[in-house]
Amino acid sequence: MSRHASLFEDWNKNSKLGKNYQEYEHLFRAPKPTDGAITLESIESMDTAVESTLPFEVTRDYISLKYTGVRYSCEKNDEQNQTLQTNELKQRFYCVPTSTLINQIARIFAATSSKTPLLLEGPPGIGKTQVVTQVCTLLNKKCERINMSANTSLDQLIGCVIPRFVNGTRIFQWQEGRVLSAIKAQKWILFDELNLTAPEVLEGLTPLFYRGTSRFVVPATGEVVELKTIRLFATMNPSTIGGGRNKLPRSISNLFTIVQLDDYSATELRIILNSLFQQELTKDNISMSQLDALFDLHTSLKELVRQGTIGRTGGPYELNLRDLSKFRDVFRGSIESQLFHYQYMNTTDDDEDYNQKEEENNNKENKITELSPTMNASDSRFLSIRKFAQVVYACQFHGQYDFIKACEMINSKFPINATLSKRENDYSIDTTVATVVRIGSIYISTGTEEPISSDHALIHTKKTIRQLELLAAACQSKRTILLEGDICSRKSSLVMELARLTRQRLITIPMHENFETSDLIGSWRPTTNKTQNHPLFDKIDTMFKQIIKMLILIIMPLLSKTSNSEVFTKFKNILRQRIPISGSNRYEMIPYEIEGLNELVILLHRLVKISQLSNDAKVLISCYARQSDYYANKLKDARMDNKQEMSFTFVESEFIQAIREGWWVLLDNINSAPPEVLERLNSLTEDNPMLSLYENSNGQILTQKNGIHPNF
Repeated sequence: MSRHASLFEDWNKNSKLGKNYQEYEHLFRAPKPTDGAITLESIESMDTAVESTLPFEVTRDYISLKYTGVRYSCEKNDEQNQTLQTNELKQRFYCVPTSTLINQIARIFAATSSKTPLLLEGPPGIGKTQVVTQVCTLLNKKCERINMSANTSLDQLIGCVIPRFVNGTRIFQWQEGRVLSAIKAQKWILFDELNLTAPEVLEGLTPLFYRGTSRFVVPATGEVVELKTIRLFATMNPSTIGGGRNKLPRSISNLFTIVQLDDYSATELRIILNSLFQQELTKDNISMSQLDALFDLHTSLKELVRQGTIGRTGGPYELNLRDLSKFRDVFRGSIESQLFHYQYMNTTDDDEDYNQKEEENNNKENKITELSPTMNASDSRFLSIRKFAQVVYACQFHGQYDFIKACEMINSKFPINATLSKRENDYSIDTTVATVVRIGSIYISTGTEEPISSDHALIHTKKTIRQLELLAAACQSKRTILLEGDICSRKSSLVMELARLTRQRLITIPMHENFETSDLIGSWRPTTNKTQNHPLFDKIDTMFKQIIKMLILIIMPLLSKTSNSEVFTKFKNILRQRIPISGSNRYEMIPYEIEGLNELVILLHRLVKISQLSNDAKVLISCYARQSDYYANKLKDARMDNKQEMSFTFVESEFIQAIREGWWVLLDNINSAPPEVLERLNSLTEDNPMLSLYENSNGQILTQKNGIHPNF
């Protein structure tokens, strides 16, 4: 902004128009606190009872930005509703009002007033997409975000004719694409990563980009749709960063108002960091001085990368706002259990203890002193922050030299004494609890899969356990994890071992250069329901066979004759409910299957309370109880989805099933996949992951609130 202010001042002085434009000087300078911009000084001096200044002014007729005065007309409200609308606006404004953000919002407000499509261009991780979605939320407008890629077609965006079976007759029906559906629903549209789009698709979308256009004619049908209330936005990263990105043709770029966005300043990043950890500061899980040290670590590593001191192997590395968000998620995912672990669980494991343990018994657990406070909260936070910083910052560097240097930097910013250093070296794994596994100091919930024998497990060396601990901490953040390393460096084996320890279902998808988006998402196929049983029935049958084996081999020897009679009588009644009635199929028996599974869950919960059971047996019974509850819920869905007629059905891939069911997914050799496949996955790696299934006629958008399982 300083450059813009200097240019305006020179122009105004040398202007020959004979008119003074000094009153507009503030538009070329950074927003001030009076405009609603937040500063470090305002945070430090802010009274908790005093509300911060809202960057907007709300009247009966419009919402305006205080910084520029640009207005967006809205429905007229009476004075009583005006106060209500102001309060709602405050709730919808979730971003941190830095000077850069307010300046970006000002440009979007100007674009909405001029009815010109706006194109935001800038490096990754600066919030291009977020600022557009924030403005749409502020103005109470639904935003259709469309992730563009080289595989995106006009059929998916505008629409196409597809065959369907209706009442036994094959017909051809028009299916609307996402753009056309969004226009009819009066949504604003955001084309994300526009410069990844194929030229023919850009050409087909060109009529939408003309300034002031009020109508769009659908080429295939001749239908005319109104565009008067529609606003179009686009974002893209510079073509110089690669990944299949191209420069937009001049004929396309000239139709947009193009805004080049810069990264946040260091001061603004510090303000945002404070906002990211507001919840943790309130809970006293982290202190302001520790946040200062964390930000100092971030900027120091960023400077070392810029100078080339570290980061010369692999890369390029760009430390930005996303790294701070990643740290927040890793921190939030494990800090509660970490504080408890370091304060109440003494699992010190130095080298001598480890070697002695290996000689005596490889499977013997470390001695643990429970519920005896041995460390204060501040020291616990220091140990936790050091570990989480290794996950986010040190582990991203390829070379061993860079990793060591990053760890040294972390240790210098968060120093600890020799006693605490011993507490850091914990190489134990505890799987004795049915619902939680402890790896080092990280606690992670278990899944519903059955325990797998350790005969084929990864050998638990000190280095392996350390890597499993860091991997578990990364998993707790619920973010996408990328493992890089040399050939045969146990990348896949570490993921498989963690899945085995936590009893999570792991789906491995080998990626290659011929891998297509349809392999990743799914495709349309003609199907006739009821021609085959649902695969879920086979899984339920297998589970019942395993439970019968468990009852005979494990439960029966532990119970008295009377107790055995009671247990097996109840189990026989459950099995009788599952016997198909003559002339019926499995789908018609679903209500009885669900009832039997619910009764089985109750029975298994009773069995797990048997005191003579070993920990392994309790874990196994708990696993069967979770599976039974899961299958009961899936049978309800299968009953609702069951149809009799032949149709063309969109068959979702195993990857999409994993997203919905909460399975773990290992994309093996992901760097071998084509760029368009990687770009399709990009939206799943963001702070608020989402995936648009525009190949499906329903056009569902999977989000954390709708479709993405919490365990995925």
